[in-house]
Amino acid sequence: MNESAERTLPSSTSFPVNNAADRRVQQHRVVVEAVVRGRKLHIVNARPAGIAAQKRLAPHREQSTQTDYLLEEQHNCHKDQATQCQLPSPIVHTPLCERSRLCLQSKWLINRLVQYNMKTDVFGPQAVAARALGISTRAVSSCTEVAFPDRHTNCTADDAANYSHAPKCHVVKKRMTRREMWARSINHIDGVLADKVKRIVHDQFYSACKTVSVSRLLQKVQEEMQTEGGFKCSESKFRLVLRGLGYRFTKINSRPVIFERQDLCDWRRNYLRKIAEYREKGHKIVYMDETWVFAGMTQLYDWVDMEAASNPMEAKRKGFTTGPKTPPTRGKRAIVTHMVAEDGLIDGAEMIFATNSTDSDGDYHREMNAEKFENYLKRCAPLLKDPSGIPVVLVIDNAPCHSRYADKKPTWAMRAGDMKAWLTSHNIPFAAKSTKRMLFDSLVVPLPKAKYNIYAAEQIAKEHGFIILRLPPYHCDMNPIELVWSWIKKALRDELRGDDKLNVVMSNTKSTLKKLPQQVIRNYFQHVRNTERRYASLDDSTESSERDLISADDIDDSDSEDDVEIDVLN
Repeated sequence: MNESAERTLPSSTSFPVNNAADRRVQQHRVVVEAVVRGRKLHIVNARPAGIAAQKRLAPHREQSTQTDYLLEEQHNCHKDQATQCQLPSPIVHTPLCERSRLCLQSKWLINRLVQYNMKTDVFGPQAVAARALGISTRAVSSCTEVAFPDRHTNCTADDAANYSHAPKCHVVKKRMTRREMWARSINHIDGVLADKVKRIVHDQFYSACKTVSVSRLLQKVQEEMQTEGGFKCSESKFRLVLRGLGYRFTKINSRPVIFERQDLCDWRRNYLRKIAEYREKGHKIVYMDETWVFAGMTQLYDWVDMEAASNPMEAKRKGFTTGPKTPPTRGKRAIVTHMVAEDGLIDGAEMIFATNSTDSDGDYHREMNAEKFENYLKRCAPLLKDPSGIPVVLVIDNAPCHSRYADKKPTWAMRAGDMKAWLTSHNIPFAAKSTKRMLFDSLVVPLPKAKYNIYAAEQIAKEHGFIILRLPPYHCDMNPIELVWSWIKKALRDELRGDDKLNVVMSNTKSTLKKLPQQVIRNYFQHVRNTERRYASLDDSTESSERDLISADDIDDSDSEDDVEIDVLN
């Protein structure tokens, strides 16, 4: 090493103080020279506190954005490399990784600058380095406490005493998220391939009620793309492509029947229109439904001691239990019925009764028959009257116990005498010598069902002054009391034990109903309103697409015989 290498800072190079009285000092050029194995490291424009300094000289500064800065390196290599350490490659600083503020190489350089200041008897070496580099004193202090690896094993004794190699700056690559991987997998996918995949999935799998297999789907796509130049892809990468195109391997819960059957679509549109009108008029909306509870309601998942579960006898010998207990079968069942409005559960509207069946016997609607439901509706009718006189709308589903007819127009299975008696009771005249076929075709069939098919529940509601609105079939997600039942059952599973009898379960159910928070009910009602808006938007888009198809057919000016025949038939 040449003795003529500069070891001290110029006397005229002082570090200005950040104050309002000396703004011009901040414009001075400060050159910090650190001699690193025969080379000069220049940090240019290191103003300590100015905004420009923060933008130029703080790639690793805390609480600031990482910016580029200038490192001018002047190598002063000697010809005799046998007595010299190999100089590292020029330092290229890359953006910091997510886990650290300063990379290892930057810490090493800061540490060398502090050591140089100490050797030159600079007052406050760490503070001077912090002001020169534009970082905090705490960051400089932490750099001096790092144990850097020894990388001068091939150096001579004199060189090892004065210099050390700069460690490499290792940048940890940010791991891509799953969505980023999916997005990258479809960068080379064009619209033709995406359309072919969708067509194959819908036409050859969904329409044929077949399960989509990735291997079979990939094979079919490759066969279809033979004419387009082929499609080479592994099965694992094709899974990423499917996810990038919007496919997910998940539980099937789309219920396409509610959009495929036109009668359900019309029912849903009518329901959404009516309930929107009732809300605009200020009616009080009340929802009603039934559920069930049973003896032995406990949590289905728990932390299990696998050692005790694998050897229960050894666990009992050591004085331990065999693990969490759960009944082998579900016990006796009880039916729970209630009503809920947005301001809370209706006081006194709960009905809980035990049944003679167990929870494994199947559908609970056999115990909740039409007679019990109608008696319950008559008992709760006074509770539905609002003190301020606001009309009440009771929303129910179409369960068998809710759908008993109080009056129904005759069917073909009815005897002729019964059909004549029904027509007489409804003041519908008919000829005395009319046959059953004549009565049915000329008098019964033209009668509208909405007028003559009267539910018993609607008749009770009319007598007591409230309105009944029926949910469309398969649309329990528009009933907030279903969410209430899930909250109640979760709370019961947290409180009950596996050996609790049915009477304990029923008493805990009553107390749990009173603990339901008001805010939770409001959130459930808001969720149902969002669901209604989603259905309404889907129905509107379906109607618009149907109108587009109809308009496209109307402007067809073809004059073929088939087109004329179809138009006549329509």
